[in-house]
Amino acid sequence: SLIWKSILALPENRGAFVALINKGVHPAFASLEQSMPLTNRSLLSTVKRLISCLAYWSPIFIRVKYLPIFLLPFARVIKHDQFSCFESVATIIVNWCQGWFDFVPYPPLGVLESVKRLLTLHDHELVSHYSDCNISSDLYIWSLLETGFSEVLGGAEWQQLWDHVLSNHPAFLLFLVVAFNSVCHTTLMCLHQVDDFEHFFHTEVVINMNQLISKAYQLWSDTPADSHPRSELKPFKPLVKGNMYQMFTDYPKHLLDQQLDKLSNLYEEQEALGSQRLEVDRQKLELDLGRKQSEEARLREARLRELEEMYKHTLRKEESHLDNQRRSVTAARRGLREKEVVVRSQTLDKTLQDKATKYAQLEQLMGRIEQKKGSAELQSGVSWGSSHQSTDSASLRIQHASVVHHLSKLRRLYHQSHMAHPQLKLCIIKFEDLLARIETTLELEQSSRHPRPNDQQVLSLEEETQALEDEAQQLLKRLSVTSETHRYPPISTGSKRGQSSCYCCGNSKKS
Repeated sequence: SLIWKSILALPENRGAFVALINKGVHPAFASLEQSMPLTNRSLLSTVKRLISCLAYWSPIFIRVKYLPIFLLPFARVIKHDQFSCFESVATIIVNWCQGWFDFVPYPPLGVLESVKRLLTLHDHELVSHYSDCNISSDLYIWSLLETGFSEVLGGAEWQQLWDHVLSNHPAFLLFLVVAFNSVCHTTLMCLHQVDDFEHFFHTEVVINMNQLISKAYQLWSDTPADSHPRSELKPFKPLVKGNMYQMFTDYPKHLLDQQLDKLSNLYEEQEALGSQRLEVDRQKLELDLGRKQSEEARLREARLRELEEMYKHTLRKEESHLDNQRRSVTAARRGLREKEVVVRSQTLDKTLQDKATKYAQLEQLMGRIEQKKGSAELQSGVSWGSSHQSTDSASLRIQHASVVHHLSKLRRLYHQSHMAHPQLKLCIIKFEDLLARIETTLELEQSSRHPRPNDQQVLSLEEETQALEDEAQQLLKRLSVTSETHRYPPISTGSKRGQSSCYCCGNSKKS
């Protein structure tokens, strides 16, 4: 692009360009994307701004339908400098597009006739083939010029071609058109259908660029002076440097002014219609919005009703489920209570049975003790004088056995109890003291070195033993009632009224 700026001698009228670019997009090209679909939105925006600047510079370009296609490859090459791109395209239009706008919007007949004469001069056979196939010069000449060769050449080939175009006389571009047809002579002679020619001249062609450019220079040299288009075109002249760009008048102004006035009126009418259309669209949008809101409200109400019904159904279902669970839990609790009552009853029955057995054993033991005591007293009364010593010894042994029995039972009860009982502990101490004195007395009696105990001492031990036994029985009875209250609270079944169990021996006793 720097080389092109130097070759074209751009004026760099930045103030004039800013004035044009500030006008924005021209109404004629507001919808350019519809006729020129580009995926690159940035490139499309650049083309719209540049072509709008050309339209504001000269109204003729509003009527030039091929201008966006012609401008596109230049915008691709000089994509980062819109200012230089505009001045380059404007310079090219002024110099290399001479006579192109004589019959806008139709192809320039003068330019087409000039190129056709050159092609007939250098390749008459190909021109005859075009004529036989009803192919007009609009296709094999104008399609190349109006696109600037951008449709038949790739990017690098196109740029190489324009390097030579801008380095030569403006008429050199016409020789490149003739050279292209001549280089592709063999291929074109094989075509006969219009559609095939259309496809060829609007599709990228793989061509030897060096051969094409050499052919153009050869044709330039071989063309006679009387047929050379150099005399018909003005030599290169750069744009004038200043605060404004020079006026572009290379078109039939007297024929175009009337059309431009009509176009201006049409644009104004189009703008008015656009405003009216916008108003109608706005009203339609408001109407549609109102209808949509009403429909949404109706659908919302219907959906809310559906949700309400669904929630009610779900609530009823959950309540039914909870009722079933509640009944199941109640039944489980009832069954658990019944099982608990049965287990308690069975446990109580077994406990009472065990206690009754132990109590019976204890009663038997106590009976044997009482029986032995009675026998001892009877023997004491019958043979007091003869066997007084043996009677005292038997009585002490009986007392010793009774005290050992009661002391063992009290100790077991004390160790099994979960609560402290001062009276029980005191009773155990008394029994231990009594047991120690009885054992001492028995030891003294059995020793030959000590005299036997007197009757008063034996009677005292008997009375003390009997008192402690009574006290132990009362204490055991109270503890049995207290322990039954703590261990087994009253229940409706499983025990008889007025009956309790002894805590120490497990026997059932009536209150």
